[in-house]
Amino acid sequence: MIPGTTECIEDIVMDITGPFNEWLWADLQNRMVPFAIFASACIDIQILFIIGHWILYVDSWVFPWTIGSFQMLRRGIQLIFTLRYPPNLWHDYPGVFSVFVPYGWTNDFFYSGHVGSCVICVLYCYNCAPESFCRRYWIYFCVFTGILNTVYMYGTRQHYTIDMFAGVIIAHYLWILHSRIMHYWDDFFVGKPVDTAATVKPCSCKCKCEAGP
Repeated sequence: MIPGTTECIEDIVMDITGPFNEWLWADLQNRMVPFAIFASACIDIQILFIIGHWILYVDSWVFPWTIGSFQMLRRGIQLIFTLRYPPNLWHDYPGVFSVFVPYGWTNDFFYSGHVGSCVICVLYCYNCAPESFCRRYWIYFCVFTGILNTVYMYGTRQHYTIDMFAGVIIAHYLWILHSRIMHYWDDFFVGKPVDTAATVKPCSCKCKCEAGP
């Protein structure tokens, strides 16, 4: 592409996935809506389960600070930076409530909370969850959810490619940042030094898992 001839925004991956977007639009009730409900349900399941695990078993505050700062930074950027709606965008309410996925036509592009939250959940499972938590399988589920929602974003035109790349990079960076500085917070509130994000209480999960990755 030539910058001088580009009309504001050009996304090659969106152009390639155009037929998929048109296929979803051809039957909203039987294609687009079920896809939205399933993709959002996967997001809700992974975040709710990990929040529950963190509350019950984990001492370190790396997870809540990472996902909280990720969302606050994202909201701040969206207040001052606006991208235009791409053609054939679908972001309507599918008829089923989602805890963490907002619906409606808002400035919700840069950067992707769908993909970034999946990255944070993968990092949590890898660093904080013991093997008895079925860590390997929850990592697989979070990766699956991230890939599924990436496809969903392209199919519904809810994010540009740059939004999703930025979501991955910023989520990973914030996890690394908080892992390095959070021991000061953990030492004050937990009452003992916490050297890494992977400090957990004994887990009562009965799952029998292989050694984690």
